[in-house]
Formats: sequence, structure tokens, C-alpha cells
Amino acid sequence: MFRRIIAGTAVAAALTVGVAGGIAGAATTSNGTTGGTSSGTPTAAVCARVPKVADFIATRIGRVQAREAKVNARLAQIQAKCGTASSGSTAS
Repeated sequence: MFRRIIAGTAVAAALTVGVAGGIAGAATTSNGTTGGTSSGTPTAAVCARVPKVADFIATRIGRVQAREAKVNARLAQIQAKCGTASSGSTAS
């Protein structure tokens, strides 16, 4: 379960960086040209997709955070039953 949370978070982060990097990286190449006949600005189709991708990422992050909250609640219950204290910190 914890591996899924980490994997989901990693996927969301990769998609976020990929989308931002893809849009920024699509504008110019390493030699300063835009490649082909493009003016260096994203096409309308690319710009139209950005909100959809952002919504998908936000939904995915929300799911991961909900799972994390459930895991933390369950962990607290188990620790209460066993009488153990948390030995590590959780990233928020």
C-alpha cells in the first residue's frame, strides 16, 4: 500500500514536470530555433490540453492524499493497539 502511495506521488510529480517541461521545452530547441515552421508558441491544441491535464493531475494527487490519510489513520490505530510510538517522520 505504501509503495502505491509513493508510486502515485512519483507519477504525479513526473507528469507535472513533464507537462511543464514539455510546454517550456517545446518552445525552443538547444540551438535556439523552434524547429520546423513553428513560431515558437504552443499551438491552440496544446494550450487547450493544459487545463485537462492539470485537472487530471490534481485529481490524482487528491486520490493519493486521501489514501495517505487512510494509511496514517490505520497506522495510528495499530500503534495505539500495540503501544508503540512513531519512529519516523512523515512527509506532508
